[in-house]
Amino acid sequence: MPGMQTRFPAMTVHRATPLTKSTFAYTELRRRIVSGDIPPGTRLDLNELCEVLDVSRMPVREALSRLDAQGLVEIRPQAATVVSPLSVADLRDTYGARIALETMLAGAGAAHVDGGLIDEMQREIERQRACAEADDLEGFLVSDRAFHDLLYERAQMPRTRDIVLRLRDVADRYIYLFLQAASHRTESIGEHALLLEHCADADRAKLQKAVEAHIRRGRDMLLEQFKRAEVDSEIDTAAPA
Repeated sequence: MPGMQTRFPAMTVHRATPLTKSTFAYTELRRRIVSGDIPPGTRLDLNELCEVLDVSRMPVREALSRLDAQGLVEIRPQAATVVSPLSVADLRDTYGARIALETMLAGAGAAHVDGGLIDEMQREIERQRACAEADDLEGFLVSDRAFHDLLYERAQMPRTRDIVLRLRDVADRYIYLFLQAASHRTESIGEHALLLEHCADADRAKLQKAVEAHIRRGRDMLLEQFKRAEVDSEIDTAAPA
């Protein structure tokens, strides 16, 4: 995983859609944090952020507060604001909660599947194929989230769905790492197609098992990435100067 940096990295600001200054600052910072352009451990200087984003201090403070609530940054009073670290413990915690709650929502949602939902989910799969072909990881991440939420919304369990959406806020950084491998994107699309098949068949048990396997595989692949990163770091440290 990327190490700590002391300065905010250079960035290209996207202003395609008119937004309030606070929402713009939040959207831009979140995008860069999730993609890893602003690595874990990066110290975020308020004045520098204001200059780079070309907004005043208040919108940036509001954006950082939202990111802190999502667990993406850590605001340390009288100290520094830093991008939250990625860790094995956090990965296990986040994905364990996702498995428990998302299988519950999938099971409840299975009873409310109709043709319209199937069509919407299929469109997201086609969007993912296009994003995978274009190497558009951000677009794939957005579509992946939308695909699952289409089903979870049908569960009619708004409190549980809200918790899952907040877990996804945290998990998106891990999922973005996972999607960097083209083979992972291909496998995810195949698993989404299987989930859609179980939805169409209204097979609650198979759907829940497939959702659990889908999330668990992503977690396990990420754990392998963390292990490889640790080994590489040890090799680098042990290498002669």
